[in-house]
Amino acid sequence: MGTSTGTSVDYGSFTVTNDRLRLRNLTSNAYSAVNSVTQSVWHVGVIAKNGTSVNAWNDDKNIINTTGDHLDWAVTSGFSIGSANYSGRSFQGEVAELILYSEAINSAKRIIIENYLAAKYGLTLSTYDVYDEDNAGSDFDYEVAGIGRVDASNIHNDAQGTSILRILNPTDLGNDEFFIWGHNNGTLQANNTTDVPSGVTARFGRVWRVSEVSSSGTAVDVGSVDLQFDLSNLGTVVTTDLKLLVDTNNDGLFADETPITGAISLGSNIYAFTGVSAIGNNMRFTLATGNSVQTPLPVELTSLNVYTADNDVVVQWATASERNNDFFTVERSADGTAFEEVASIAGAQNSNVKHNYTLTDYEPFTGLSYYRLKQTDLDGKTEFLGLRSVTVEKTATQAYPNPLTGTELFVPVQSVSSSYLVTIGTISGEELYRGYYADANERRVLAVHLSQRPVPGIYLLQVYTSNSVYRQKLIVE
Repeated sequence: MGTSTGTSVDYGSFTVTNDRLRLRNLTSNAYSAVNSVTQSVWHVGVIAKNGTSVNAWNDDKNIINTTGDHLDWAVTSGFSIGSANYSGRSFQGEVAELILYSEAINSAKRIIIENYLAAKYGLTLSTYDVYDEDNAGSDFDYEVAGIGRVDASNIHNDAQGTSILRILNPTDLGNDEFFIWGHNNGTLQANNTTDVPSGVTARFGRVWRVSEVSSSGTAVDVGSVDLQFDLSNLGTVVTTDLKLLVDTNNDGLFADETPITGAISLGSNIYAFTGVSAIGNNMRFTLATGNSVQTPLPVELTSLNVYTADNDVVVQWATASERNNDFFTVERSADGTAFEEVASIAGAQNSNVKHNYTLTDYEPFTGLSYYRLKQTDLDGKTEFLGLRSVTVEKTATQAYPNPLTGTELFVPVQSVSSSYLVTIGTISGEELYRGYYADANERRVLAVHLSQRPVPGIYLLQVYTSNSVYRQKLIVE
């Protein structure tokens, strides 16, 4: 549901359930036009107040056009849809999405908002259903946004929506002309290396498509436009490597097209192609790189899970695509600050298919600890892809007392006759205690006597034998 507000808004009650908007009005509602709304069917609704003028649209059909104070802001009683002062005029139904504006939106903005909602929820508008790339067989219905003009007083010429793409500055936007786009929800990674033209090594899996039409669906030309892409968190970008691909012959392929070059950096990881005139009605476009080594738009991590199994810690992760990925490293920490390497595992280097990875830490810390995944490119560049915590339950072999409050520590071991090396150090690696023990007592416990208790903090206790090592986080209070 889209809602525009001038000075104030107050509407009756609503609940959020299911995934679409349902208008279901009481038979006693005073507005016969509202009563004509089909009940138990999903709709796109817009309610606007500008001064004393009140308008409401159902699927872009104007059903209320009046003046008065039917909409007001009830600060003390909360937000509501409908009238709280007259029985039978409150909203009854389900709302999937509510959009509030602090100003009265113009007609061009309202039409674009309605097309966004209609595409997202699979609905058909009564009029101005100008975006058709969400229809069956197309399905470019994700993060729809657009620019357009109804007349000289109703213009919207700069839009981004919730995606990384912003389009603005049309040079020839006339009356009753719209330029609306959405994408296929493909991956924001340059993982397609087959459907690319000469001069391009890889392109995004995400593809956008445009409806450039009038209210009747006739193709129009809004002139050239500027395209801006926010590439934050997508790795190193060399501006000259970026290419814009447009499917100008509308055959669904990019391999037979000529890349558009000339990208510029606007700062803050925003990159722009200005004065683009190649994109027309129904055309697809996407972003690509001409050098996958310099501008990889890299590893796409789809999952990272850490869990315990028989006192071991298992780290599992999966990638949907990888670009120039040399290897992964699993690191652990007792405090979430100082990390040490557990082990490394080779990556797939370049791949467009899913890969699953598993690495087991057979000597984890006891209690709460932290694991993170580091990825290293073929050129040595590194990136941390995720951090997880895990708790290994205390077992019979855990040293005690823990937390340590004195200078005496008891360490259970597996054998009476083995020789042991016991060390206590800081998480960063500074050793504070080292002791050698020829054997344990009859209860298989080493009695460790410290000359002085360490300052309060978190330490690492390690017990070595000839063929194994036991590690435990030790807390000193």
